Amino acid sequence: MERFIWHYNQVSCTLLFFYFLLLGYSFQIDCSSPFHHFSFKTTHSCPPEQSLALLQFKNNTYIRSANYSFCNEENSSPKTNSWTEGTDCCSWDGVTCDNVTGNVIGLDLYSNCSWLLGTIDDNSTLFHLSHLQSLNLAYSNFLGSQLSPEFGRLKELTYLNLSASNFGGLVPHEMSHLSKLTHLDLSFCVLTIEQRTFDLLASNLTKLSLLHLGATNMSLIKPFSLLNLSSAMTDLDLGGTRIKGNFPDDIFRLPNLQILFLNLNSQLTGYLPKSNWSSPLRELDLSLSNFLGEIPYSIGNLFFLEVLDIGFCNFTGSIPTSIGNLTRANEIAFASNHFTGQLPHHVSGLSYLTAFDLSGNYFQGGVPSWLFTLPSLLSIDLSKNMLNGPIDLFQLPNSLQDVLLEENEIRGTIPNSIFQLVNLTILDLSSNNLSGANRFDQFSKLKKASIS
Repeated sequence: MERFIWHYNQVSCTLLFFYFLLLGYSFQIDCSSPFHHFSFKTTHSCPPEQSLALLQFKNNTYIRSANYSFCNEENSSPKTNSWTEGTDCCSWDGVTCDNVTGNVIGLDLYSNCSWLLGTIDDNSTLFHLSHLQSLNLAYSNFLGSQLSPEFGRLKELTYLNLSASNFGGLVPHEMSHLSKLTHLDLSFCVLTIEQRTFDLLASNLTKLSLLHLGATNMSLIKPFSLLNLSSAMTDLDLGGTRIKGNFPDDIFRLPNLQILFLNLNSQLTGYLPKSNWSSPLRELDLSLSNFLGEIPYSIGNLFFLEVLDIGFCNFTGSIPTSIGNLTRANEIAFASNHFTGQLPHHVSGLSYLTAFDLSGNYFQGGVPSWLFTLPSLLSIDLSKNMLNGPIDLFQLPNSLQDVLLEENEIRGTIPNSIFQLVNLTILDLSSNNLSGANRFDQFSKLKKASIS
């Protein structure tokens, strides 16, 4: 029986040997054990036609190095410097190959200290790399050239980043052929998106979880067509796209949405959802848009929210008490709206809050002590309101660096506790009705102070 088992193990080992040999692996097998222990690594190198395609792509572009202070000889060396004929392209900087086939599946030419310069036309050998799954050409300079429809041939792509690469013209509808994309970043390019193209993108890219179109031209897009975007969306950046019209509030309810930027769209109007609003949102930026109405109580359901910026909009009313539920918030900016009432005291429980901006509104009352004792707060801006009470005394001061209270109607004396804020770099109490001696000499870090 033992001899039979030994013979069986030898036969199975031999079969494994020839199987992996056919696949092109080098490996070691221990046949002395009834359980075969083996290890292997690929012997496949980059296919010659893909190596040639990369070299031709390199030869048709230029590399320009930056002169930033953080750049040095090591990190400013272009990745393509390692691309030399006769070497395995799988070893080249910025190139990733499949471990089994050797096919080029990733190309990352982004660098802080150097960038590509040139154009990518329809005949570019880049489009011969049909196995590409990830392509990052961010911060290149393609001289305002048209975004080629040939990008649509790279149908294995799951990640495409062309951010700030100076492509221009219309986004070709062929981009909608990239149905496997989960990440698409076309932000900060001189690109225009037509309605038909956007509809095709929305309907075909059903796996998309990140879509960055910030600073492109979406003025031709009707906001309701955003409702066709993938429910898998986690990160949506439409900031500064010139999109206009009424924003559908169901976008706020996308079940996986964590980041939403709609800022810098002055002709985009809309309201925050009043009900059924519970989502994993972490960052929401509506600043410098035309959203209006009151902040609904439902905002307190955004338990994961860390950054909330609705500055320079047309919101009205008072701040709901439910804002105290945003216990993870570190930045809240409500500047230059039409808010009224008292300062929202429920904020006093937000222990992670570092920046709080309510400037340019119509808040009344005094300046409460809790503002100066929030444990993480570094910057408070209450300027240009109608605050008319005193600045309350406080104990156990926090690490505030910037205190801006100018252009209110604050009366009374400057409390001594203000001078316990030893980390202050900016203090502005000007254009109020305050009295009392100043002791600015106690602020060793103070760069700007005004109480006139």
